[in-house]
Amino acid sequence: MFANLLISWNKPFKGELRSLWIDRLKEQLLSYNQGDSERIRKKVELESEIVRIQKSLDQENASREIAALRKKIDNEKFKLLTPSRKDMAGWITSCWEKLSAETIISGFSKAGLVTDIRGTNPDNEEEVDVDELVEELQRHNIAEEEVTSDDDIGGDVSNNDSSDEDIDRN
Repeated sequence: MFANLLISWNKPFKGELRSLWIDRLKEQLLSYNQGDSERIRKKVELESEIVRIQKSLDQENASREIAALRKKIDNEKFKLLTPSRKDMAGWITSCWEKLSAETIISGFSKAGLVTDIRGTNPDNEEEVDVDELVEELQRHNIAEEEVTSDDDIGGDVSNNDSSDEDIDRN
């Protein structure tokens, strides 16, 4: 009986939530790509510093310093950031508020919990083309790992957003 409720609400709700997540991914990739020239400049500077160190220091000290500099170069890779709890709560609230009264009533009607069955408008769904997004993520070696249910939101959430602490205290 309640499956009809979930079906009526779940698809548009999850579709909107997915759209917000995709927008977040696109924003992160855009921000990262806009910093390409700065990263290239820093990499060239670090490579020049490595050459200078190789010429001026003995092998043991040079190896240590070069390793530290190479680590800085590697730290410039794209890192996918998880949304904060505050962002996720906002997304969920936004998605719920976007569910129309007709969608909710339709769910109750299909479950047989409403005697007044009015006509409803089907939810307009926007097709989201994520191929380009997936290709961009693959280019940054983000989309190579297999995602399992252990990786789902609500698993091990580690986030350094200080607003999470505010939510935990309330």
